[in-house]
Amino acid sequence: MADPAIQDASIALYRYMCHTIVGTEEFVKKFRAMNNARDNLTSTENKTTIPSGSFGEGLKMRGSDIDIMEVTGVIEVCENIIVHFNSNKTYFKMETEEAQPCFTQLRRIHSADCSEKAVSYNILGIILQLVGDKKSAELAFMNSVQIFPEAELNSAFQILSFLG
Repeated sequence: MADPAIQDASIALYRYMCHTIVGTEEFVKKFRAMNNARDNLTSTENKTTIPSGSFGEGLKMRGSDIDIMEVTGVIEVCENIIVHFNSNKTYFKMETEEAQPCFTQLRRIHSADCSEKAVSYNILGIILQLVGDKKSAELAFMNSVQIFPEAELNSAFQILSFLG
């Protein structure tokens, strides 16, 4: 059994973090519900945007980044072969041979339309976010919006609203 002084200090630290850094359990529940409602309202037939990481879990921590996943019906990533080819989709093939463990390289093997350049800017923007260059990421997303200004189909609109 742990030393009572250490156990008391641990409980005090936990309570401090809950009430001053992360928020109360009730706050976290409301924040998660708000994220779920936003996800449901912004989802379309072609895409779903999902916040993940600490923000997606309802933890609004100062200085923390926002991780966003996007599930889209117009882009498909394949490991080996494409079973059902659809000319209206953009296809990427995973290449892991020369990638670091837990990573993959994506090679575009088919583009559906002129939005491919906008998609490329979106991917560049996401990469720039990951390396911490938020200003350049914002410019990449703005380029995407300029090239492909259909808010319903271009996720850059939604990502810019998160960054703003």
